[in-house]
Amino acid sequence: MSTSNEHQSLGGGFKVPKKGDTIAGKYVVEGVMARGGYGVIYEAHQLGVERPVVIKVLPPSAGHDEESFKRFQREARVASSLNHPNSVTIFDFGISDGGLMFIAMERLFGDPLNVAFAREGAFDPERTRRILVQMCEALVAAHAAGIIHRDLKPANVFLCDIHGKKDWVKIIDFGIAKVLEAVDQSLVQTLTQDGLTMGTPGYIAPELLAGGKAAPAADLYAIGVMGYELLTGHIAWEGSTPFEKVRKQLQEHPTDPPEPIKRSPLWPVVQKLMTRNPAERYPSAEAALAALEALPRLDQQALGAAPPANAPAANALFDAPTQALDTSAPPPAAASSSAEPVKVVVPRAAAPASAPAPRQQRSAQSGQALPASAAPQGGGNNVLILVAAIGVALLLLLGVAALVIFGG
Repeated sequence: MSTSNEHQSLGGGFKVPKKGDTIAGKYVVEGVMARGGYGVIYEAHQLGVERPVVIKVLPPSAGHDEESFKRFQREARVASSLNHPNSVTIFDFGISDGGLMFIAMERLFGDPLNVAFAREGAFDPERTRRILVQMCEALVAAHAAGIIHRDLKPANVFLCDIHGKKDWVKIIDFGIAKVLEAVDQSLVQTLTQDGLTMGTPGYIAPELLAGGKAAPAADLYAIGVMGYELLTGHIAWEGSTPFEKVRKQLQEHPTDPPEPIKRSPLWPVVQKLMTRNPAERYPSAEAALAALEALPRLDQQALGAAPPANAPAANALFDAPTQALDTSAPPPAAASSSAEPVKVVVPRAAAPASAPAPRQQRSAQSGQALPASAAPQGGGNNVLILVAAIGVALLLLLGVAALVIFGG
């Protein structure tokens, strides 16, 4: 850190660097992004490579002794080992010349999920599914490395535009809660509301509220709550105080969503993720990811948009749950753009099995199929009798003529 004596004071009796100061001799502070009991978050850039970074600086109250720093190094090393496209990258960690422990990480350009949600309201189901898939992919890698987030919430989920791909999910603060806890339990207490466990009310898993040990199921619960909010457009657990939110989490159910969302294939997955009993959630992030990826494409029309005027009242996608959906089959081709109803052809009588099927024409009035050579019944026999009679008459006339000629 620079040796400048010009510092801004932050509540708690410790000092923080100002714009232009250098942290650990290589990170130049550009400005303060956020501050609180946990310390300060800075925008900065790394000298030499001129890389934009975010610096989290823990306050001196986090501990000065050697043991505290060893715990910090141990947990920060675990957190920085996580390398996944959907989790923020930790570049560096250490202690500054002024004795402040810091973590340097990738700076993201985009909106936190809570900001996007406040601006846009409910997300469409397919967009929600894609976001939840990326969250679960990040959790699969983190849980495999033994890292549990423990404070998943919309503010820790960024929607970035990376390489032209929108809604690229980046989860921040993986393992940071564990880092803070490892440094100093008294610091953890300053981050909680009246003694609540580490985490954010409304997203903390019920088992953690009861004092249980953090496990992967706790992260799945938070993802389920966020899924509920993205689908419905409102917060799952409203409350004027943290304890009011906690009480509702433990005693009440969130408001039922509209019927189209309840009929959505995504809804049972969200419900399973956010159930109170951790044993009833998905057994792992891999299982939750598999369930989300197995869903058909959740376009808006399939999830409750008004059906066409000539469509049947029942929606086969939701009203026939026993029917398997073949998502690989191509959609049926449209017969015509005309609104004329399709007519059903019903022959009067079935032709014998051995007879060739007659060509059919449609009656202009009824639309019913009739044989092309239709004639009154028995007409064919009358023609044969007439032809035979004419033949007999001709033979008689020839006989009479012969008698006259030769008998005379």
